[in-house]
Formats: sequence, structure tokens, C-alpha cells
Amino acid sequence: MVRLQKVRCREIFLGGGEPSTWLARLSDFVPQQRSQGGSVLDVDFGDSVPDPVEFIQQNGAQFTVYSVDFDLRVLGLVRVKEGIDIRKAPFLYQAQRENAVELLLLPFDVLPAVADALTGTLTLSTVKNIFLHNIGRCGSTLLCRALDVTDEIQAVSEPDIFTLMYMFKCATRDVPLTSEESEEIIMLLRCSVILLNFYFIQNDPSKTVMQKAFDLIREDSVNFFHACLTFKQLLEHKEQIILEVLEKLDVDVPSDLDSSKIREVFGVDSQEGSVMQSERRKGDKVRSSWVGTWEKNLFSTVLEHFNGDVDEPDFVMPNTVMLN
Repeated sequence: MVRLQKVRCREIFLGGGEPSTWLARLSDFVPQQRSQGGSVLDVDFGDSVPDPVEFIQQNGAQFTVYSVDFDLRVLGLVRVKEGIDIRKAPFLYQAQRENAVELLLLPFDVLPAVADALTGTLTLSTVKNIFLHNIGRCGSTLLCRALDVTDEIQAVSEPDIFTLMYMFKCATRDVPLTSEESEEIIMLLRCSVILLNFYFIQNDPSKTVMQKAFDLIREDSVNFFHACLTFKQLLEHKEQIILEVLEKLDVDVPSDLDSSKIREVFGVDSQEGSVMQSERRKGDKVRSSWVGTWEKNLFSTVLEHFNGDVDEPDFVMPNTVMLN
């Protein structure tokens, strides 16, 4: 049964710090009314939605995919407070969690029908999805901000549903997934992408880990990865390399694009306001970053024992975008 319920974020996530970086879970929310007991996952909590397809068609532009529960077999979508633009947050899942006011629970068995109903829309049929894989502290948030400046791209940082799918696969790595489980994950990914696309298009109509990445490129170069980017190149070339990345991804960029808007993104901390923001900047002063010989030797030693293709700290991935 599809259920819609009034919720609020648990207090532990509102104080910043480490909890704000925890993975998105449906249990991150509690009933909006403090007098209400129980869990938002209780089957008798919330209002029933008799026609989920019609509901999503009419209200899907207000709900974004947040998390999934494989035990209960439900996908959770949230609606946030009026006036909050979660697209501009450093991390999408944190903005969803902190500002959620409603939680929509969709059982797995209704997802294909919901997704199929949305796929037929003209806007979704022309969407091109580009997946950005990040390895942590690599400039991916900055890249998202810079890409989002262009009218041809709508970029968001860290919808957590993809991480959760990966974590589910890792949790079962000792026991291979059955064909049914694999098909279910593919279905969940497809439906999640369609639901996210529907939300972002409706809200902005004008915009339509290194070794593993190396292995994926070598094994399936058609699908992984069409463009790789280093933080050094991103900072050094700014708008020029952003335009080069767009070209590599076959995104049509108008010749009269104002590239100065992209350069402006590099003047601010792209993760400002989150627990991940840079601690080097204090007021108008910026502390220098320093890595010594001991640290460099440690990195090199780890890579030597790894005995893989990625054998040095400055390893350059295939398909890395470079400007001289």
C-alpha cells in the first residue's frame, strides 16, 4: 500500500557535525506531531494513496527520491518545505533530510507502472543522463556547481539513492545476487532516475574509486567513463576545462555562452554551509595546504603493496580531460 505521511527530521541531524554525513535512511524521520508515537515505517501510519500513478503525475514535481528499504521493499520520496531549493545545496540528500515535511512510501511492485507513466512525457523522452562518479574530496561538488551554471545542464551533488544501491550490493558481496535481485536493482535504478528527472525538469523547465573506475573503463569503455577530470586541472583551467568536459560528453553548448558565469563559481566554497566546507578559509585569510615527505611516502607505499594498475599518487586515468 502506498502511504503519505507528515514527517520531520530527527533532531540529531539538525546540529551539523558527523551525523549530517550519515547515509540517507527512511528512519531519519519521525512523525511531524511530537505527540504521535511509533515509526514512520509502521504500516498503519499515514494516509493511503489509492492511485499512485495519478498521484505522481499530479504531485511528482514536489517529491524527490530519498532512500530505499530493501527489507520492507519500499522506495521513499520526500517533499520539502516551501521556498527551499534543494538543487542548490552542497549535498542533495542532506537538504532533503533537514527540510522534509512529507514522506511518500512506494512499494517496489508499483514502481514500474509509475515510471512507465512518466516516461511517456515529452520532456523526459529527451533527457540525457550523465553520471558523475566521485572518489571523495576530489572537486566533484565544485564541478557540479560549474556545470549547473550552463542552461544545457542541470547538475545535483549526491542523490544518495545511488550510494544506497551500491551499499546493498557490497553487503551481499560474499553471496552473489540472484538474477531476480539483480533485475530488481536495475528496476529500482531505472525508476529512481525517472522520478528524479521528472522532479528536476518540472522545477526547472529551462534545463533539460580509481582502480574500480580503471577496470570499468578497460572492461566496458562504451559505458564507463567518457570523461575523467583531476582537481588540479579543474582549478587550473576553470571555465575552459568545463567547456571541454561538456564537449566530451556530447552536450551541445551555444557559441554565445557567457563563460564568465562558470568562472564565478570558482570564487566561492562549493560546499559552504555544510559540514564538509573547507576549514582552510577563516574570514579573508586562507591557510596553505601542506603534505610532507612522510605523507607522500605513505601514499606511495600503500600503492606499491596494492599491486594494481593505479600505482602512483599522480596516476592519470584513461579518458582524463587535459588542457596544456
